[in-house]
Parts: sequence; C-alpha cells; structure tokens
Amino acid sequence: MRVIEKSPFIDSEGEISLENRARASLKHGLSWFSEMQAQEYATNRLEKALDDEHVLVRNPTLPGVDITLPLVLISPQGVRLILASPARGIFRAKGEAWLAFSQRGRRFRPAKPNLQTRALAFTRALLTYIQTQGVPLPEIEPILVFSDPRTHVDSVDPETRIVLADGIRHIATSLEKAPAIMDQEDIENITRLLTHPPRDSLLPARETPLPEPTPAPVRPVPKPAIDDDPFNFDMVEARRQRRRTIFGMSFAQAGLLGAMLVIELIIIGVFAYLVVFAQP
Repeated sequence: MRVIEKSPFIDSEGEISLENRARASLKHGLSWFSEMQAQEYATNRLEKALDDEHVLVRNPTLPGVDITLPLVLISPQGVRLILASPARGIFRAKGEAWLAFSQRGRRFRPAKPNLQTRALAFTRALLTYIQTQGVPLPEIEPILVFSDPRTHVDSVDPETRIVLADGIRHIATSLEKAPAIMDQEDIENITRLLTHPPRDSLLPARETPLPEPTPAPVRPVPKPAIDDDPFNFDMVEARRQRRRTIFGMSFAQAGLLGAMLVIELIIIGVFAYLVVFAQP
C-alpha cells in the first residue's frame, strides 16, 4: 500500500517535531496528536495487508473550504473514508447516534463529539468534491476505526462501519471479496485530486449545505443534535462567540502558549547562569 502524507505538521520521515505539535494543537485542538497516533496505528496494520494497488492519502485538505480529512483509502474496490479515533471506553452506535456508557448512571448517554456524524460529514464533503471534478464515483464508505484495544462498541444498525483495534486487517479481507469498480487510471486520478488539486477545484461556498445522504427507511432513532455536525458553520460561529477567550485564544491554547513561554525562559535563564557564573 502506498501512503501519502499531506499534513504540513508531519515531515517526510513521518516525524512530528515539538514545534509542529504545538502549532497543530493550536489549530486543530489538543486531541490532534493522539489522533495522529491512532492514524499511525491503522496505517501500520493496513500496510501489512494491502499491496501497491491501494493508496492511502492521509490528512488531505479539500480546496476552498479548508476541511482536513483524516484517512482516504483508494482501491480498485472504491474509495473509503477512515476516521481513526483514540477514544477509549464502551460505546454504542445506533443509526447515526453515538452513545457512551456512563459508569455513574450505569447507562448509555449521548457522547460528544459524535464520531459517526463526523465520519459521515467528512464522507459527504469528499464525495461532493470528487463528483464536482467530473469523477462519477457513486458512493464512499465511511469507516470508524479505533486504535485502543480496550474500546468496545455495541453496534445497532450504525450508519458507519465500525472497526475495533483487533479487526483493522479485516478491512483488507473485505476488499479482497468485493468486486473491482475502478482501474489503476481511476485510482491515480482520484489520488491526484487529493494530493494536487487543480486551481479551479473549489467546493461550493460554505453557505451552500453539503448534500444529505440518501434517506434511509424510517427508524425509531433520535436525530443527532445539531452540535454534532462539524460542518455546520453557523453553529460553530455561534459557539465561538459564546466561548470565553484570552486575547482571542481559548484557555487551552493560552495555557499551551504559557507553558512554551515558561520553558523558553528557563532555557534562557540556564544559559545566562552559565555565561555569568560559570567563567573560570
């Protein structure tokens, strides 16, 4: 399997420097590094099971909307959007709902972020982008992968495919059984769209809603809350206005900058001591 890394915070050797980790955490949140570790876990297991016919593009950014996707697996059997999560615990995926087991209440409660909704939103955005470039791709399969072997998910007709840590290689097994729908030229075209998007390959403006998936049969499943949709930009903006900040930064971001400043001051103090007092 060919792996193409597109994150600007990961170097050509696959390493993440302390500076890049801090910059990425400021941009994407404090969970960014653990999510990259989950991606690495999934990548290593897929590499052992898939040959060079398959391409894994990691962290590509869709042009025009600044949406960074997680993992995109491009195979003769189609395209799959893989969201690798380091989440730990006991969860339940029911329809599009995402629930976590509460030890205190001894029952399942809605969990945030809704990992299923995130995976579905990423999938819709990717499918929209590929189709607007003239590629007649009918669908993309969303897959939710967990890297922590202690995580358990109880699935009840989930909208995404749920794969636990010990079952990642089963993705390759299912691909082998599926019929091929794309040739190598199709794979290279889609890979090029993600790694080197053309200048005019812009998605619709943000005010244009992403296309909704094909309606499924009516089920007695509660609709997820609007806060679970990472691409509801009106909601995101309203949340930002409500959130208390320090000089335009959240408390977590300000704390991280403060810690970096303290480290810098300590280093400067040590050098000053050596210069002033360590002379023979």
